[in-house]
Amino acid sequence: MPSHIFLTITAFIISTISTIWLVPFVIKWHKYKKLVVTDMNKRDQRKIPGLGGIALLLSFFFALSGVITIKMLFNLDQINLELLLPGILSIVIMAFVGITDDILMFPIRPIKPILALLASIPMMTIAYSQSTVFNIPLIGNVDLYYIYPIIIVPLIIVFVSNAINIMADFDGLMPGNSLIIASALFICAYFSNQPTAMVILAALIGTLLIFYFFNKFPAKIFSGNIGTLFAGSAIAIGAILGNLKYPLLILMIPYALHLILQQRISWDRRAIKTRPRERGVIDRRGYLQSEYKKAYGLTHLIMQKFSQVTERKLVHSLMLIEGLCAIIAIAFHIFNLNK
Repeated sequence: MPSHIFLTITAFIISTISTIWLVPFVIKWHKYKKLVVTDMNKRDQRKIPGLGGIALLLSFFFALSGVITIKMLFNLDQINLELLLPGILSIVIMAFVGITDDILMFPIRPIKPILALLASIPMMTIAYSQSTVFNIPLIGNVDLYYIYPIIIVPLIIVFVSNAINIMADFDGLMPGNSLIIASALFICAYFSNQPTAMVILAALIGTLLIFYFFNKFPAKIFSGNIGTLFAGSAIAIGAILGNLKYPLLILMIPYALHLILQQRISWDRRAIKTRPRERGVIDRRGYLQSEYKKAYGLTHLIMQKFSQVTERKLVHSLMLIEGLCAIIAIAFHIFNLNK
């Protein structure tokens, strides 16, 4: 077995086992300390532990620590620590931004993207070693030189991490969609022979897979901003390290659409005095209803266009859309490799 495959499997196993142990522990600890939040998508307004992302981050960190230890002990050279360590640092910084927001609740919305730019600095330093050539339709290959590490890389990390964070208000949506995205990127990294990206994505897949079963409807725990920003930054960094910019672009189409629809808010400020709620309103039958005439996000669009939309149905619809994007992204990537 090639050493990078062994390290990839190790990362997946450690992250999976760690999450299985940590999530129930975090649930019990939150309930004991009464660190719970209201589940706004349930009529009974139940209280749920809200910082499950702590378990995700620790499991991810344990997995990659194990991989690095094994690599050093057996002198395995497939994994590049010069790429892996800055990636881990950026992810940890982003998770710190998330938990700080969970605790302090930043009153100004641009603060998180600004702090996310700081988290991208470690990745900017290693982006110079990667290809800066982009194939732009109708134009051809364009070398972006310093524009790629200084502007493109931070934009990728900021966009992906905040996009995952913005569309995560329903049970199972964040880990479900993130799992689909990470799995698609892992497959692309495997076909591209990118072992460092494979290890990061395998560790992420392991922890998201277990967390999904705790977070799916009805959720036993939420991830909090620490979890959403962690998952989003890990996805972005895995894609950057694996040079998987085009598959990532396809995978983020649903989130881009969601953000574009949200821009209607600025156009309709006179009609809407407060920021539209992502969740919608629960009627007596348990169905989600949008309280607005226009769709201020992909979630609102589904609630308006389909009848009898439950929270579970909404999440499965969004996961289906993401799954279709994943198939297209993988097919596009493999087709380009075989050209």
